[in-house]
Amino acid sequence: MADNSRMTVATLPAPTCALVDAAPSVSAPRASRELRRATVGYWLLVALVAAVGVGKAVRSDVMDPDVFWHLRVADQILREGVRPIVDSLSYASLKQPWAPYSWLAELAMKWSFDAGGYRLALAFRAALIAGTLALVALACSACAGRERRMASAVAVLWFAYLGLPYLSFRPATMATLLLALCAWLLLRDRTSNERTRSVWLLLPVTALIVNLHLTAVVVPMFVAALLAGSIWEQYRGEGDARRRTRRYALLLCGVTLACLATPLLPGVLRTAWHYQSRDVMVASDIITEMRPVYRGGLALVTVPLLLATIALAIRGRERVRAGEWLWLAVGAALMLRLGRFAPIFGLISAPVLAATLPRRLTDRTLAKPLVHAAVCASLLTCAWHVAGAFPRAEVPLSTWLNSEPRRFFYPCAAADFVAANLEPPAGRPGRLINEFTWGGYLAWRLGPGYQTLLDGRTQMFAPDFWHKTMLAPDDATRTAFFRTLDADVAIIPVDKSRFRGSVEAMGWRSVYRDAVAEVLVARDE
Repeated sequence: MADNSRMTVATLPAPTCALVDAAPSVSAPRASRELRRATVGYWLLVALVAAVGVGKAVRSDVMDPDVFWHLRVADQILREGVRPIVDSLSYASLKQPWAPYSWLAELAMKWSFDAGGYRLALAFRAALIAGTLALVALACSACAGRERRMASAVAVLWFAYLGLPYLSFRPATMATLLLALCAWLLLRDRTSNERTRSVWLLLPVTALIVNLHLTAVVVPMFVAALLAGSIWEQYRGEGDARRRTRRYALLLCGVTLACLATPLLPGVLRTAWHYQSRDVMVASDIITEMRPVYRGGLALVTVPLLLATIALAIRGRERVRAGEWLWLAVGAALMLRLGRFAPIFGLISAPVLAATLPRRLTDRTLAKPLVHAAVCASLLTCAWHVAGAFPRAEVPLSTWLNSEPRRFFYPCAAADFVAANLEPPAGRPGRLINEFTWGGYLAWRLGPGYQTLLDGRTQMFAPDFWHKTMLAPDDATRTAFFRTLDADVAIIPVDKSRFRGSVEAMGWRSVYRDAVAEVLVARDE
């Protein structure tokens, strides 16, 4: 086909600014000023969205429960080196070497805690959120064109809705930031007719991601989607498709090899396969982020918005190439598999949405000085509240963790009571019975004097263990299993405890209780 404009973003004429379309008599200098003003308004709005995300992290979000066992694993990595290690946090885990596949992220997390405590960790998370949103905004602009800032702004809001709930302080968030960088590099390359040199930065970035998190595999999946789309364009006879196909094939080989650039490769592969095929906790409904998006708490809102996004993409399909469609399908499949992949789906659905929103969505609003002033005022107000809510140096972690308006609380005082009043048995670490979401914190706070029953590392425990604890059909099954543990102390929630019935059935007595947690010990302790 001689005409390259069909089904391609790269060779379409630059989108015409809606302001110029609406008023053909407007002079070029004035149109240029309007475009600059719209750009300023766009980035002010992106900054406001980022500030809201940071404010949510500081004011109301809880520290991710997995943060604490990541810190303890980092301690073991520093002692033993970057290699498969035998777990020492839990007495019930599999005592065979496992691969700490997020070793580089865990070392970065430990560095932040050691250098500046949880306050630096909060600042680190804020930087991750702001950086991810900025890269998504760049990707939306690359896909929609700089003359369609309002469409890009709506798309950034869509990504914020999907992604912000998952951007906590953990390795996956660091990987998401770099995946957003990869998405921007790929989309920027496509709008330049696949001729930018910067797209080859995907190779070192992918090699970095694979040492942060397993989601590094997403990069070759995305490049493979673009390669398949280019092959389709070549089949249809679109000009220059052969060169693009060869380029994507080389890029796919490069990022695939980059995914192997980890010193823990065999363990990484085993862990990835375990999560996909053998992990009973991932397959269950217990872990919220492991549920498909259509079964989450916001499914009644997310699913209609998702369908609307796909409908808009179909309506504006002439502005989306085959590769983007396949990329979108890959992201949707991942999100429908596990809700935690929502940010990854957002990395491509947001740029596609920006490109396919109706043309009548003009940039006039973003170009108005009054709007600039209103957004600036909102941004300053948000920054003021974030600064006021940011914990002061004298506020201890335990106070901040359990401050309002959070809805998840840690057993800080209960752990302090155990540390101060209950000695572990002579000759071995003490053994705790604890709930799933508290395992990481208790391992960090009470280890190595005490070992936990379980934590969020679902791959570290046998399927039979989960079927007798978290997935047990009744208290009797758990009680029979708990009697075999030779445990010393139980730290369980005051409300909604999965293990309370079993602990009480064993006749354990309470020695401490507050509004969050209760400490129980065996009668003969």
